[in-house]
Amino acid sequence: MKTKTKTLKTILEETALEVVTEKIKTYRADVNSQIEDALLSIIGLEKRHNSSMEIDHCNGRNSVLIDAFRNIAKDEAEKIARNFKPSKEDFAGFKEAFASEYRSQIRYSIRDLAKSKAHSDFKDFADNEKIDISKIVKEALEK
Repeated sequence: MKTKTKTLKTILEETALEVVTEKIKTYRADVNSQIEDALLSIIGLEKRHNSSMEIDHCNGRNSVLIDAFRNIAKDEAEKIARNFKPSKEDFAGFKEAFASEYRSQIRYSIRDLAKSKAHSDFKDFADNEKIDISKIVKEALEK
């Protein structure tokens, strides 16, 4: 009985044939799934693993739903702003909010200046205080 050994070319051809045959069987479902995903993405929805839908929350991506919600929110905010008449209490609150934010920004500025000064002082210290690592290692080994 003669045994026929397969060449690498034969194995590759058979494997390719299997892959292509499988792809032909599933191409309609694959294409339909890709089209569905693309359409959902354009609308602004995302299909979850359990086939439920959810609004796609990718930052910076615009979609039909996000644009629609933004337009609705903008219209409602404009209506509120047109009819808004600040009271004395509102002005007092605005003044306190401004003062609080001003104090906060002063603290940030002081922190940034202190950080810059600390970096500068440490750089000056490090430049003036050269450490002889070889000497330290030699002393440690002699102990």
